[in-house]
Amino acid sequence: MTLPMLPSPMALRVRPAAAEPLREPQVRPRVVARPPRAWPQARRVAQAVPKAHRPPVVPAPEAAAAVAGSNWASLATAETPVPLTRPIKVECAANEFRILADGGRVESRIPIGTHTVDSVDLVVREVHATVGRWGLAGDRMYWKPELVLSSTPDGAGRREDLEKLLADSGIDTRRSEVKDKVRYLPPVQRTGSLFPRR
Repeated sequence: MTLPMLPSPMALRVRPAAAEPLREPQVRPRVVARPPRAWPQARRVAQAVPKAHRPPVVPAPEAAAAVAGSNWASLATAETPVPLTRPIKVECAANEFRILADGGRVESRIPIGTHTVDSVDLVVREVHATVGRWGLAGDRMYWKPELVLSSTPDGAGRREDLEKLLADSGIDTRRSEVKDKVRYLPPVQRTGSLFPRR
C-alpha cells in the first residue's frame, strides 16, 4: 500500500501577504460657493464700461491720528512742554497746497495727487521746516504752528480734507477770515512833550 506524499512543513507555512504601498488620502479641493448670478442687464452694463474709464474708489479722509496716534505731528518734548502758538498761512488749491510767507508770497508748494491723504506727510514736513527757521521759542517752550487755511474756488474740498486729516495731530487748523488781516497803526508823531501826539 502506497502512502500519499505529504507536503513538507515548509510548504505548509502560510506566506504573508505582500504589503500594499501606503496611499495618501485624497483631499478634495474646497468648493467655494459661487456668488449669485447678476442680472443679465447689469452684467452687460458692467462689461460695456472699460476699467480705465471706471471712477476710482476714493477713500474717505479720516484723522491720521487714528492710525499714527494722538499728537503725531507735535514738536513738544519732555524738555520743552510749553507751547507757543504762531500762525502759518496755507492756501488750498485743487492740485496743490501753498505755504505763504508773512508778506503773502508763496514760500513752498506741495503737489496733491488723487487722494489728499497722500500729501499729508509732505505738508507736515514743510510746516516743520518753516518752524525750524523761526529759531528758539523760549525757555522750556516750543513752537506750536497753527495753520490758517484759505482756499481757491476749486480747493474748498481739499481744505476740508486737510482739516479732517490733521485733527488731533498736534497741529491746529482754522479757517482764514477777514479779521485775520493785519491792520497797521498810523505812525506816531513824536514831540518834545512827555506824551506823543498821534
